[in-house]
Amino acid sequence: KEEWRDAIQKSVEEQMKASPVVDNKNLSTIASTFLHMGKTMKMDMITVVQHIKHHYPENFQVCNTYAKFYHRYFSSQMAMFANFELSKEDNYLLLKWVQNLYLENIQNNSDLVKELDEASLGNLLPLEQIENLEQTYLIYEVDFIRSCLDRCLEIEANSWTEEPKPSILDNYYHSELSIDAIKAMCEVQECAMAITPEVGHKMSALLLTELLIFLQSYERKLEIFIKENRQKIYFEAIIIANINNFENFWTHTEKNTDSAESDVKTNIFSILEDIRTTGFNVLLAPLFQESETLLRQFNERRWASCSDLMDEIITFLDARIRVFQMLKNPHRQVIMERIHFFLVQKYIKRLMWKNTTLKSPEKQNQLSELIRRHASILYTFCTENGSNATWLESAIPSLAEIIRLQDPDAIKIEVCALVSRYPDIKRRHLRAILNIKHLSSSNLNSILIVLNIHGDATLPSSLLFSGIRLPFPLH
Repeated sequence: KEEWRDAIQKSVEEQMKASPVVDNKNLSTIASTFLHMGKTMKMDMITVVQHIKHHYPENFQVCNTYAKFYHRYFSSQMAMFANFELSKEDNYLLLKWVQNLYLENIQNNSDLVKELDEASLGNLLPLEQIENLEQTYLIYEVDFIRSCLDRCLEIEANSWTEEPKPSILDNYYHSELSIDAIKAMCEVQECAMAITPEVGHKMSALLLTELLIFLQSYERKLEIFIKENRQKIYFEAIIIANINNFENFWTHTEKNTDSAESDVKTNIFSILEDIRTTGFNVLLAPLFQESETLLRQFNERRWASCSDLMDEIITFLDARIRVFQMLKNPHRQVIMERIHFFLVQKYIKRLMWKNTTLKSPEKQNQLSELIRRHASILYTFCTENGSNATWLESAIPSLAEIIRLQDPDAIKIEVCALVSRYPDIKRRHLRAILNIKHLSSSNLNSILIVLNIHGDATLPSSLLFSGIRLPFPLH
């Protein structure tokens, strides 16, 4: 029996040492060696199970004997190569054979699984060596993805100054940055998952950290570009293309990570929001500045000559916001809601800054109608262009109604409605509106008391009146 075992061992070693039948020049020496050994062990063991086993007495444990000799030889070769200074590719190959291919293609083969389970072969390498291979693999891949992401960002940043205009995809300004960066990370993640889910999970956490570092660099480069290139002809188009990257990075981070990495995810989302906000601010700053110059005319003209002023403002805005059609949603909606908020708030500010009193109900009614018309034009323009800030709809009309009403009790009811919708309104704001009317001190104070009733109301996340400062003291 011992002679038989020695003969089996020698035969196994000769089979495993034999040169591969097909010389694949695309594979490294290690890859060719492991492919040959894996195929040899698998096919020879199937032959043993199906054709040789039944020719021997049960106490010879034929399958067990063959399996252990094949495993021992495979393991010795694996240990030898593991002690070399391996390339990135060969390190990955060893790790994949140890953790995946050997298990899936040989040990769990449907023809062999029962026999190999009984042989209790164990791992091809000791746990410590497997961990060393895994650690080396992760270091290699982190260096690789960092290099890839740096290259992606370099190409993108160069395109901002070297190319004439961003490309257009599906009618939106387009940047390849998010696509290229995410593709590189997904490829690395897929390779890690092909080893084991555990290695894939470790890689996921590392990739998330690398994405955070990359986005921090991206934000810095974008800030430098903004600072130095505001006069560039396609400046707005480049900013829009970069804002359009937002959704891909956000979705990738949400879908490809788990709650264990929540701190890094939170930081990524924060940076993405900062990048988008920076882009919005850059796009809106000149628009807001010019809009406020036009709105200032409410305080420079008489009310009767302001009837067409809102039309002038809308004509100006219509031309300026056309470029925002190249923004993907939800970004176009967000930027239009910021414009909507700005216009409503600044209109109310100008109304309060007028600091004039209209004594006759007729003039108050005329002003109310003018304000209602302006409010309707403004709201229609903003909503037709993508704003969904419906909470702003009643703000200006409610002020117009307060100006129109003559009965103090009716005014109180309207003030209550206004305060319930906009609880951040203060006494000074309401008094500025009421000063337009010719109210007695007693009526004025009785209306202002309404604010005390709602003084403890919970403030909403979006505040309209708190950002309106008045140029004169009103208590």
